[in-house]
Amino acid sequence: RVGFWKSVYAITPLWRERDHAFRLTLALSHHPTRAACVFPDFMRKDVESLLGNIRKFLDGCRDLNSRALFSRNAEMYDCVRQHLAERAPPTNMPPSPLSRLGFSELSAHLPAEWCETV
Repeated sequence: RVGFWKSVYAITPLWRERDHAFRLTLALSHHPTRAACVFPDFMRKDVESLLGNIRKFLDGCRDLNSRALFSRNAEMYDCVRQHLAERAPPTNMPPSPLSRLGFSELSAHLPAEWCETV
């Protein structure tokens, strides 16, 4: 049962005046090996590594907005944005990801003939 590993993430928005932040809660269910029970530091290091990799991805992914808008999961991300917008305080509406894209990023997803209908 070494391979049995279940993780659940809960993302809670933290509504603030200027910052768009969230709290990430992670729950793990793991059937450890006997060695892991004897050496629990190894399991702790695995969890710390997982969380560190999430942080690296979020800090280093330059095309995160583009991915959220144009990936095969774009419809799901749009539902999440709509859900958050419905619950956001009126003074702290989350910005549209489109507003964070430059024209060069956006134009990569437009069909070649998009401007020929003028």
